Amino acid sequence: MVNLATVRTGFFGVFPAAASSAGAGRFGRLAAMAVMAAIAATAFSPAAAGPVISWVPPYSVEACKNMVKRDFGGGIGMKDGLTFLALQWWVTDGPDIKQWGDVAGPGFDDDVRYFRDWGKANGVKVTLCVVNHVGDWNWGEARRSFVDNRPAFVQSLVGEVQRLGLDGVELDLEGPTTPSVNDSVQYINLVRDLGAALHPLGKTVTVASYAAQYNAPNWKWWPELMKTAAAVTSMGYDDAGINSPAGYKYPEQKKRANPAYKLMIGMFGGSGSWQGNTAAQNIDYVLNDGQMGIGIWDAALGDGTWESAATWQKLHTIRSNTPSEIANPRLKAEAALTRGFTLRRFPDGLFADLTLPSRSDVRVSILDLQGAQVAELYRGTPEQGKLSVQWSGRNAKGSLSAPGSYLIAATVDGKTEAKAFSLAPLSP
Repeated sequence: MVNLATVRTGFFGVFPAAASSAGAGRFGRLAAMAVMAAIAATAFSPAAAGPVISWVPPYSVEACKNMVKRDFGGGIGMKDGLTFLALQWWVTDGPDIKQWGDVAGPGFDDDVRYFRDWGKANGVKVTLCVVNHVGDWNWGEARRSFVDNRPAFVQSLVGEVQRLGLDGVELDLEGPTTPSVNDSVQYINLVRDLGAALHPLGKTVTVASYAAQYNAPNWKWWPELMKTAAAVTSMGYDDAGINSPAGYKYPEQKKRANPAYKLMIGMFGGSGSWQGNTAAQNIDYVLNDGQMGIGIWDAALGDGTWESAATWQKLHTIRSNTPSEIANPRLKAEAALTRGFTLRRFPDGLFADLTLPSRSDVRVSILDLQGAQVAELYRGTPEQGKLSVQWSGRNAKGSLSAPGSYLIAATVDGKTEAKAFSLAPLSP
């Protein structure tokens, strides 16, 4: 039996680890013996890739309800691969937003609650997606909201998110036009203001963008957008690919993203091939690249490749490697800790090393991706030096934790940094 403890190197003494509320994990359905056998050979791996998003358009609500609850085989479904599910059910209206499309009406809140509750039960963030489709993609109407009425527009979005208990906002404001410099400045300010309002609440901002340098928003805006947004989807879909025309190639898009893990490559869930490659080849490209995510239009899917356990296992791998600032914005890394918090992997556990410049109040915990505490590893006020903390994979009750994605969070004098990692069985 492994004794979960922390060792403060460079100083005398061993500090026992306290533990707190356990998280069940989505693999908790496995039989107890199977779980124990899997955890007995456990691997810890650092995170690197981007998130996975899909959308529920207002004209496919029932189809999407059926698809998100489908079992594609072996208990694998969309719940295992999605980071975000955006409800594309709101439209801009100057300082306000209003319900949009077929979903608008008396049952609107009930439909929102259906997906929201599904998301909470399965670890998927369900967000409010607002569009500017007034007659068509109407950039002037978008500007009326984010230029002329930005503070009130932000307040309307945040208020609706809080009213319905959603996890954030997806901005899908599209301008098939040549944007002005002021357009980019004002749109980036919108994202910053929205992030400033949502992040303290533990909620996210994501953005849909054109895939190249054309229209609005476009990849020239990505560096500034990615400073605030959890992720940006490049809406190239069947125009973009591994070997598509210049400007739409996946490698070229990646070069424009900083960091790459905040880029979600847009793909059609209803198509089995595009730009000379199969859907499986395009998914594999992102999977093997290991640094990007995927945006799937839309959650009704429609093609057999996308409606398979093999595809959603791949998407699960991509999602599992999402950095902590995307999984939970309240745990966004603080610059003061970045150089002093590292992870080491060993067969019998995960070690976190903190370098403390001075005597500090320190707390180290294991969290699930929703931010719930699985185990508290250390709480105290050590002196200057190196603090090493070990986690053997056990939760607060001493039971072995289920395979899946976790965060290790270190708070030093009120500043928190978190790192995501995967707890997964080793291949035989």
